[in-house]
Amino acid sequence: MTSPPSSPEPAITMDAALARIAALESEVAAMKAASSKVKVAKVKVADDKPEKPKRVLSEEHKAKMKAGREAAAAKKVAAASASESEPAPAPAAAAAAAAPTSDSDAPAKPKRVLSDEMKAKMKAGREKKAAEKAAAAAPPVAPAPAPAAAAPASKAAPAAAAPASKAAAAAPELGPRAASKAAADDDEREAERTKVFRFLFDLQERGTVNMMGCDVNLKRAFRFTAQKADAYATEYLSNYEALHAKYAESE
Repeated sequence: MTSPPSSPEPAITMDAALARIAALESEVAAMKAASSKVKVAKVKVADDKPEKPKRVLSEEHKAKMKAGREAAAAKKVAAASASESEPAPAPAAAAAAAAPTSDSDAPAKPKRVLSDEMKAKMKAGREKKAAEKAAAAAPPVAPAPAPAAAAPASKAAPAAAAPASKAAAAAPELGPRAASKAAADDDEREAERTKVFRFLFDLQERGTVNMMGCDVNLKRAFRFTAQKADAYATEYLSNYEALHAKYAESE
């Protein structure tokens, strides 16, 4: 048996289709609005945190804080009054303070004053060291040679007079040059001695070096040989008083 034919679906008109589309759009808009409201509500619930309780100060704590503020204010007032009571610096002193100072303008350190006992000990030590150095530097004593046979007086006299006559004859030729060269050498030697002994007296006044070993400082400062530095140190230690009177700078 054959099934009866189905009834054909009714045809949808254009107006009905437009109305259906409009209904669907309105439903979609309503769903979007509902979803946005749900999200805002969730955010608001998350932000609504409980507030922390405010700190309440006790009367005792307030009194302590007030006393501290009053003490700080009193200190400020005392410092301001002290600065106002100080005398203003003199113009010369202010100019000197404002001017740039170099190493040479720095205030001098107070010089060390030696007592008589200390001077006596230092002098005894210098004399002892000088004696030891002199004993060490002294050449060994050689036995005296046997006296040679005396020459006849008549022959020895002319022989001894000959060198003297040659020296007298050579003296007029080299006299002025030798004298000027000797004077220049003496001036140079005296200038060196002045520098060396003033350096040693200044080193002693500083009080930072044991003067018994001052030859090391001379070698370092003037680039002397060990023998020359030792000779100057020995002379300084053995003739301290005389050298101090001649080479020490006056106050």
